Amino acid sequence: MSTQTFNIILPKELVKKIDERAKKEYKNRSELIREAVRFYVEKQELKSAPQVNEKPGLYSVNKNQTTYEVVFEEAKEGGYYVYVPSLSGCISEGDTFEEAKERITEAISGYLESMKKDKKSFQKSNVFIGSIEIPPHSISL
Repeated sequence: MSTQTFNIILPKELVKKIDERAKKEYKNRSELIREAVRFYVEKQELKSAPQVNEKPGLYSVNKNQTTYEVVFEEAKEGGYYVYVPSLSGCISEGDTFEEAKERITEAISGYLESMKKDKKSFQKSNVFIGSIEIPPHSISL
C-alpha cells in the first residue's frame, strides 16, 4: 500500500480528545486519525448503497427475483464480513464494501445452486432486524 503524508489543523479540544482516546486504546494519533478517515469514507460508500428499512448495515441483494437481506459488519483488520441471516451458513467477506457486496451475491448464487443440485427443499426463513434503545445512564464506557 502506498501512503501519502497530510498536514491537518485541528482545534486544541479535538487534539486533546484524540490524545485521550489514543491513550485508552494504546494507539498513536496517526492510527486514530487514519481509522476515522477510513470509517468516514466507508460510511459514505454505505450511504450510497440501497438500504432496506433505513437500518444501517442491512441491504438487499436481488438474485433471480428473490430479495435477501444481508448484514455487513466492519472487520477490525479492515474490510467487511457479510452474511445472509435467512440462508444459514451463507457468509463472505471483502476488502471494500463493493467487493463484499459482489462476493455475497456470488455466495447466494452458489448456495442456491448447491441446494438445487442436492435436491434439498428450501424455504427462505423470515428474519427481522430491529433497534432497541438503552438509556444513557445504564451504559458505562
